[in-house]
Amino acid sequence: MILSKNPTRLLLVFSILIISSACFSQDNKDSTDSIEKKLDQNKKIMSDAYEKVFNQNNPDLVEKIFSEKYVVHHPVAPFKGLETLKQQVTYANSALAGYHIEVHDIFSENNKVVSRFTVRGKHVDSFFNIPATGNLLIITGMLFTHIEDNKIVEEWEFFDQVGILQQLDAIESDPDSPVPALTRSSSVEFEWGQPLLKTATTTSAPLKTNKSLVYKMVDELWNKRIDSNVSTYFSDEFIIHAPNMPDLRQRADLESYWKKIEKETSHLKVKIEDIIAEDNTVAIRLSSQFDHIPTEKKMTTGGIAIFKIKDSKIVECWLSGDIMGLYQQLSILPSQ
Repeated sequence: MILSKNPTRLLLVFSILIISSACFSQDNKDSTDSIEKKLDQNKKIMSDAYEKVFNQNNPDLVEKIFSEKYVVHHPVAPFKGLETLKQQVTYANSALAGYHIEVHDIFSENNKVVSRFTVRGKHVDSFFNIPATGNLLIITGMLFTHIEDNKIVEEWEFFDQVGILQQLDAIESDPDSPVPALTRSSSVEFEWGQPLLKTATTTSAPLKTNKSLVYKMVDELWNKRIDSNVSTYFSDEFIIHAPNMPDLRQRADLESYWKKIEKETSHLKVKIEDIIAEDNTVAIRLSSQFDHIPTEKKMTTGGIAIFKIKDSKIVECWLSGDIMGLYQQLSILPSQ
């Protein structure tokens, strides 16, 4: 070890190192603060879209919050353009009296935001081409949103279309139906249900770790069909919220569901199209394709899933997918 013969010089070097370290630490803090501020800003943009545009029935604010390049990807009714969006705002508020969107969760990472919501209103005018029924309507759904230059530019939307048709008497509910979604009748069955984890855990794993857990779960359980690994990824207390899949509630239901999938499908491929993570939450947008063995049909579907992670296992999940599209492909429901 070489020691400096000049104490003054040595002190100067130490001082420079300390100052440099402090500056680096401050730069990191400033960078972190800037990222958090941006994420909060993205969440506010999303909240304003729900509250100030839709809930307050104010299509004049559309240009302020949405990009002129705005496009919506939806299994049944995709559209693009701000004029069409303005029409959607007016249409929803006129068709459903007391129209209101309750936002349950908003998560953000980088320029992406995922939100989970419930729409409520009284059916007083044509909606989904169904004349007014006077029925109260509950619609659960999710949005996967991209924000660019502080404006919403692209969204993927999934909501409970089957539930809409049931509640508006266009599809008859049957408690004995072999199709789970068609057994629903009471209003509570169209709700999300109460969360198991109301707040983020204080011991969240790194975001990369949580994302990796979800990637591995999808690959092993869905694509490789290693159903013996259910306990590896899902907690004993696991619950799932999927209003249009009422037969899925607990881990035992999930295990039975996978066995059914294994029996009735082949060439199943699930792809994570997009993913974000925040605290102990991971949200994904997925697509899947498979061969349905009983009907020999090739099927495609998609959806959004939100996972809560605790102690390195998935403890809770919210799921919104294109169940309507699946039923139509299987000829259970007619194509519109």
